[in-house]
Amino acid sequence: MARCEWCEQETDYDRLRPIRDWEEALTGPEYWVCPECVEKEREGFEAASAEWSAYMEERYAAGVSEG
Repeated sequence: MARCEWCEQETDYDRLRPIRDWEEALTGPEYWVCPECVEKEREGFEAASAEWSAYMEERYAAGVSEG
């Protein structure tokens, strides 16, 4: 048995996956997490990405340039 580094639940070692926290970028540590935490992380990334895209679309529509 092994423990997910994010939710602390015990699971079979072969279920754990290496993943980086997208908020820490590529320089952050690699965590060994369960599939449920991987899915939550993916959903969080997709929500943040959609929010950023909507923000940029609003800026574009308003004629605001980058910078």
